[in-house]
Amino acid sequence: MTFLDFLKNKKAQNKENNKLRKTQNSDFEREYFPNTKKHLEEFEKLNKTTKSIFDLGSYDVLIILEDGTNLTSWDDVKNKGKIVYVSEDLSKETSLYEKYKDLGSLRLIIAQNVSNKIKSTYSMFLGCKRLVDVIGCETWDTSNLNSLENMFGECSALVACEGLKNLDVSNVRDMTGLFNECDSLSNVDALKDWDVSNVTNMWSMFADCKSLRDISALKDWDVSKVTNMCSMFTGCRALKDLTGLESWDVSNVGDFGSLFWGCPSLGDVSALRNWDTSGASGFGRMFWKCENLEDISPLEGWNVSNVEDMVYMFVNCKSIKDLNALSNWNVSKVKIMRSMFEDCSALETLDGLENWNLESITTVERMFDGCTSLRDVSALKSWNIPNSITSGGIFNDCPDVKENPLKKEIKDKNKPLNYIDLKFKFLDIYGAGWCLVKLGDIYSRASYITDVPYDCLTSIINAIKNDEDFHVDFNGEGWEFEVRADNEQCYFNFYGGEKHSFDTMNKYDLAIVIYRNIIDDLSSWQSWSNEDLEPSLKELEQLIDEWLN
Repeated sequence: MTFLDFLKNKKAQNKENNKLRKTQNSDFEREYFPNTKKHLEEFEKLNKTTKSIFDLGSYDVLIILEDGTNLTSWDDVKNKGKIVYVSEDLSKETSLYEKYKDLGSLRLIIAQNVSNKIKSTYSMFLGCKRLVDVIGCETWDTSNLNSLENMFGECSALVACEGLKNLDVSNVRDMTGLFNECDSLSNVDALKDWDVSNVTNMWSMFADCKSLRDISALKDWDVSKVTNMCSMFTGCRALKDLTGLESWDVSNVGDFGSLFWGCPSLGDVSALRNWDTSGASGFGRMFWKCENLEDISPLEGWNVSNVEDMVYMFVNCKSIKDLNALSNWNVSKVKIMRSMFEDCSALETLDGLENWNLESITTVERMFDGCTSLRDVSALKSWNIPNSITSGGIFNDCPDVKENPLKKEIKDKNKPLNYIDLKFKFLDIYGAGWCLVKLGDIYSRASYITDVPYDCLTSIINAIKNDEDFHVDFNGEGWEFEVRADNEQCYFNFYGGEKHSFDTMNKYDLAIVIYRNIIDDLSSWQSWSNEDLEPSLKELEQLIDEWLN
C-alpha cells in the first residue's frame, strides 16, 4: 500500500464513521488528524529502504533516526532516544512488555499484525512523550488480551486515540493507568464502543489528562465488574462536568479514593446522582481541590453505609457553602474524617451534620481547618463521639468559631494526670499531652511516662542529651505524635512502634505532642497545647509532688 492509498482509505473511513464531525470534534480535526498526516508524510519521505512505510517486504521493522538514518534491526540501534519513526510487523512477537518504553523522540509508529499470543500490553508506549498516533491497531488480534496497564502512560503529545477505535478489549480486566499523564488528550470519542464489561480495575485510567474536556463518549460503558476506580480522573483539570457517567453501574466499586482529585474546573456532578455506592468502603480524597464545585446536592442520595474512609474528601472545595445535602448520609462505619472539609473557605454553617452517627470514628482531626467563613458549628453539639478519637485542630484558622462544641470540661481538676505513672517527679508539664524538655538540663529528667490506659504509649522520650541526636521510642501501634521546636519548626505524622531521630534539635527547646492519649479524666481532650490545661504549671507540679510523695 502506498501512502496515497493509505490517505484515500483513511478519508473514506473517516467519512463513513463520521469521525471528524465539525459540530463536536473541531479540535480533533484541527489538532490531531493533520498532525498525524504531517508525520506520515515525513516518515515516507525519510524512508529509503522499503517499498513503503506500510509494506516492509522482507523486513520486520523499519526504524528512522533523527538524522534520517534507516535501520532494519533493533540490534543496530545505539541510542533509542534518537528514534523518531517506527514501522514494525509484530506477528512474531510473543510479548509486548515495555516494547517501546521511553522512546522519548518517537513521533509516530505503524505497528501491525499483533497476534492472539499477546495477553498484555503493559507499559508498551510508556514515556513516549512525543508520540501523536499509533497506526495499524485495526490489524491486531487482541482476543486474548487481558491487560492494558500503563499502555500509553506519559504519552503527553497524544491528542486523541482514534487508532484504538476498533481494538478488541472484550477480555481485558486491567486498564490501570492506560492513559495516565496523557496531557494533550482532549477527547475519548474513539473509545465509545469499547466492550469493557470484563474490566475490574480502572485505577488512574485517565489520571492527569489535563486537557480532557469531554467524557460523554463513555456513556454506554458497562463498568459493572469494576471494583477499583481510585484516581480514575485525578488531575483532569479541564473537566467541567461528568456527562456520560449517569448510567454507570458502580455497585461493585469498593474504592472511589481520589476519583476526581485535582479537577478544579469541575462544577457539575449531577451525573453522579443515581450512582449506587453501597459497596464502597473508601471515599478518601474523592473531590479534593474541586475548587469550582458548589452544588453537592446530587450526592444526597448516596448510600455510604459501608464507607470507612472519608479523609480529605472535600479538601479545598472553596465553593461549597453548606452541607445540608449530606444530612441523610449514614456514616456509622466511617473511621477517618481527618481534614474532610479542610479549606472549604466558603462554608458558613455545619447544618446538615446534626444527625451523623459517628460511633466508629477514630479521628476528626483538622476536619474544618481553614474554613475561614465558618460561623455556626452548633450542629456538632449533638455528636456523640467515642472518647478515644483525635480532634486536634478541628477548627484551626476558623476565626469566627469561638467555641468547640466537642470539648468538654475536666471532670476532676485535682486529678488531671491520674492513671499515669510518673517515674520522675520533676517532669515539666504544660498539659496532658505535652512534655517540654529543655536541652541543657539533665537528660533523665523527663525520661518516661508509662502505664497509660489502653496501651497508648510506654515511653515518650527515651533519651535527650545536649549536642547529641534526639531519639523517640513511642510504643502503642496506631498512636500519633509530633515534635515541635521553639524555632517554630514542626515534625509531624510520627506513629507508635517506630524510632525517630532528629539531628538538628539540640539547639532548641522541644515539645512532644501526643495525640490519642486516652486519660480517664481528660477523655474529651484529643490534643493539647500549652494553654489548654489549668491549673498552672506550678500548681500542676505541686499536685504531682504531693501525688508522688
